[in-house]
Amino acid sequence: MVCFFFMFTDQNYIFPFRPCMQVFRCIQLLDHFAPRISYLVWFLGPLLETFYNYFKDDRCDSPLKLLLDITSREMRHCTQCICQYHQAQELYSTEYDPTSIGPLLEVLRTLDGQRITQHLKEINNRIRCGEYDIVHGSGEIVSVMFEVLMFPILLDDSYLASEFETFIDAIDKTHELTLGGHKQYPGVYALLFHKGRRARSIGLRLVGRLSKLRASCNFFVCSHIHQGH
Repeated sequence: MVCFFFMFTDQNYIFPFRPCMQVFRCIQLLDHFAPRISYLVWFLGPLLETFYNYFKDDRCDSPLKLLLDITSREMRHCTQCICQYHQAQELYSTEYDPTSIGPLLEVLRTLDGQRITQHLKEINNRIRCGEYDIVHGSGEIVSVMFEVLMFPILLDDSYLASEFETFIDAIDKTHELTLGGHKQYPGVYALLFHKGRRARSIGLRLVGRLSKLRASCNFFVCSHIHQGH
């Protein structure tokens, strides 16, 4: 696994964002290396600021569109990238004044909704047409499910929520849905309030499994404490 960490300290990265050749050169570098490595792990905090004027840039060859395409491709296969990306957003929302950071976060949320909805549509179409490759497509399935269930605010997007119900219903019919690791997956609880009946039903089943997992973990911890005494 090869990891690249980029940190920008240039004063040009202060709101409102002003384009800088350093950013463009970095984007070209990322585009050059991205296809050659397994995972590209980003220090995405400062990079997020580059999207401030995304919807004002209507050029077909816009460096911002290229950057979005690169990050979107990486997050289709890399849960660590997804975590770092959303942690960077959370840092901005807690550490900066809402009046100055609000417009950027609004742009990012819109881009997130479009990115994930499009990804879900592509997966759903492949499943519908019988073109889903379980060997090569499992990484995408895991990544998109991980992102939505870990960051349920995404389900506030009605188009995304609708595509996700179609997606999770199709996956549930062909695979046994399990939740790996010891994460809590708050999106599982959000599914209980989904408009779709199938999504609520799957969410209820997953909540039951989470409860059993939490109980078994607590029992494991208590057993070790008891043995220690």
